[in-house]
Amino acid sequence: EYAYGPIISIGSKTSVSALSHKAQSEEFDFTAKPAFLSKDGISFAGKGTAMHKVMEFFDFGNWENPETELERLLEWQFISQTEFESIDLNALKAFFASDIFKRVLNSKLVKREMKFITEIPATRIDKSLDEKFVHEKVIVQGAVDICFEEEDGIVILDFKTDRTRNPEHFVSAYKEQLDIYAIACEKIFKKPVKQKIIYSFFMSKEIEIR
Repeated sequence: EYAYGPIISIGSKTSVSALSHKAQSEEFDFTAKPAFLSKDGISFAGKGTAMHKVMEFFDFGNWENPETELERLLEWQFISQTEFESIDLNALKAFFASDIFKRVLNSKLVKREMKFITEIPATRIDKSLDEKFVHEKVIVQGAVDICFEEEDGIVILDFKTDRTRNPEHFVSAYKEQLDIYAIACEKIFKKPVKQKIIYSFFMSKEIEIR
């Protein structure tokens, strides 16, 4: 009997988003709503992508004038006209009024959409694996929405647009994702990750992941 049979089905490389989708699929059965069925011609997933683009390219120095900054992103083609029209301006303003955004502004080191590649044990990909496979590694790639430095460590901030008001949904669906972000950030910055936070645009609320 081949000793490594249990891990044959596990790929040697994956992405954080794939792991996140896997965690959600284990909790829900769902399908995306086609864009043509949406009133504004863009799906919920498309709206989420648009908001992530805005947060990646938004000039935080111009946070007090979000309308002007959105016009700039449209003019410079960072976002399309459809994406521009889909942005929830009130949700954007609520984020800029939040405590977590003030912490971002006060940080001396802020990284947005920081891409990384790291290794994690195969046992984190498949929890049913025997611990004897803990030394078998899987390469994982991903991108952190925002990470910033404070005096006592690194803070990870991840944006979500899921249309739910249940904080436990974010914990069950995304904890593993943020834990992997933390592994990568500690290797990159050589400093501890002190906090992992999800910001829900739908609730305009911070959810700490422990």
